[in-house]
Amino acid sequence: MRWTTGIGIAVGGVGGAIAALLGAPHSPPPPAAPATRATPPPAAPQVEAIAARAVDSGTSASASVAPASEPAPAASDAPTPAASAVPTPAASAVPTPAASAVPATVAAPPVIAAPPLNVPTTREALLKAELYCDQRKDFDECARAAQALETGTTGPADLEQAKRFRRIALTHLVMQCESDSAHACFVLAAKYRAGTELAKSDNSAEALEKRGAELCRLGRTAPECPAP
Repeated sequence: MRWTTGIGIAVGGVGGAIAALLGAPHSPPPPAAPATRATPPPAAPQVEAIAARAVDSGTSASASVAPASEPAPAASDAPTPAASAVPTPAASAVPTPAASAVPATVAAPPVIAAPPLNVPTTREALLKAELYCDQRKDFDECARAAQALETGTTGPADLEQAKRFRRIALTHLVMQCESDSAHACFVLAAKYRAGTELAKSDNSAEALEKRGAELCRLGRTAPECPAP
């Protein structure tokens, strides 16, 4: 009996407990706690870390990042190159050839004129000039006779005879200039410059004048040679 009574008591206790649980009022569940939004960490430490690294590497963060609040310089404020900064060559810097650098032209030797001839005025003087022209081969005497016959200072003019004495005078001139007669070279040069008895040629005249001057320096005597 005792064990049945114990079982009844145990069963009754269990049933009472179950009835108590089923009959007890349901309490509402506790409200859920509001979810808190995770706040991002402040940016200042990150910026400070970047700045610290930049300082460690030898560069400044403020030098590489321009502040956003600084206004951009206006076009008129931008520095413009001054006109004087552009190097312009000065007029005086241009090298100009000096007047002395221009080679001077070689001056031609002075023209030495032969002394004038005394034209015969008498028949005897004309015959003497013709004789010296033939025998002495004196070209000056040939020229004096020719001029007297051309102008008729001793009588009627004879142009044919005058031309003959001119040709004889030229022959003696050439031969005596080649024989180192300074006077003959100067007289022949004057005839080339005049262009009357010979074709005009300044080059031939200059060459003969140089030869005559050289003969004068060598000691040849002539009316055209300068006095010692």
